[in-house]
Amino acid sequence: MSQGDIERRLLDADWIVVQPDVYACAGTPLSHEAHSWAGVLALGGRVALGRRSAAWVLRMDRAPVPLDEEPDFVVPETRRADVLRAPVRVRRILPSRFQVVQVRGLPVTPPQLTLRELGMVIPRDWLYDMVTHAIRRRIVTWSGLSTQLGRGWPGAAALREVLSAVAPGYQVIWEGVLHRALEAAGLPLEPQVEVALGNGRRAFLDLGNTRLRFGVEIDGILSHLERFAADRQRDRGIHRAGWHLEHVAAEEVATNLDGVVREILIGAHQRAEQLGLTLAQLRAERWTA
Repeated sequence: MSQGDIERRLLDADWIVVQPDVYACAGTPLSHEAHSWAGVLALGGRVALGRRSAAWVLRMDRAPVPLDEEPDFVVPETRRADVLRAPVRVRRILPSRFQVVQVRGLPVTPPQLTLRELGMVIPRDWLYDMVTHAIRRRIVTWSGLSTQLGRGWPGAAALREVLSAVAPGYQVIWEGVLHRALEAAGLPLEPQVEVALGNGRRAFLDLGNTRLRFGVEIDGILSHLERFAADRQRDRGIHRAGWHLEHVAAEEVATNLDGVVREILIGAHQRAEQLGLTLAQLRAERWTA
């Protein structure tokens, strides 16, 4: 169609301009999806719906409902996006952090990035609900969320605070799951085993066997963030006390329980051989802390 044909339809009010070079037939209901498509087509190239719009397209529970005419877009910092007509919102992001998934044909930011960016614009309790629902529905994983917690990243502080509140309960659940699985596999362990570190200090292991001096720690996200240095110092004290320690992530237990059990059993058998023991002996003796 020629430029003259387009201009004639605009002058006759048969068409309306939604975004530069993007038109709609007069009388067409312009939903949020229509405005989103108009922005995507006008920008072209590397662009994604973000924040409220992404959460809406991803159908995330408790997602804030965006206004029809105000889609949120995310583009790499290296490209211009000032061609769009207000009240569209455009946020620039470092190219290395720019990620896109396709949902019903629309480019949107992945769920984990969407939740982090929402931390900039919605209250903490609202973000908490969205994160917990997304985890339960397996829309996001802990490992995926942990990739969005870089220092100074917009929204990362809010997401980290939410995960701090969620992680303890999540971690305890998987401690119990792993404990029962290891017991069923023939490795006798007790929860919350105390280890004397010297100088009056002590540590408690998630699971342990005092006779074997063998412990298992189930790490949540927090142990890799706020408490990293303190946890490493604690681990060194436990090793100096003559204990062997196996670390597993709660996410591993949730997604690959059988594999985690196999690895821990290998470590326990090796530890028993070092001490001239067998797991059968330990089961018979059933030593406790």
